[in-house]
Amino acid sequence: MARGNDEPKEAPKNNSVEDFDLNDIDQICDEECEALNEAMDKINACLDALERKNNALVQQMRQLLEESKRSDSDPAAGDATAAMEENEQV
Repeated sequence: MARGNDEPKEAPKNNSVEDFDLNDIDQICDEECEALNEAMDKINACLDALERKNNALVQQMRQLLEESKRSDSDPAAGDATAAMEENEQV
């Protein structure tokens, strides 16, 4: 709905039915719908980004849990992991 003037058209101050032109009402509704669609697109983009981050965190948590289970079931593996971590810090 391209227009030359980007400012939304304001409804008349007097709310009588005679003051409203149907074309004006349609234009106001179109502008409001367009603004709502843009806002919803931005919200959807934010939600998509949050979902990607959440999925990455869940994957990291699962990996950590799996590593923790392995180190709990094999104490020697836990010692080796601790030794590797100490070497990385040096």
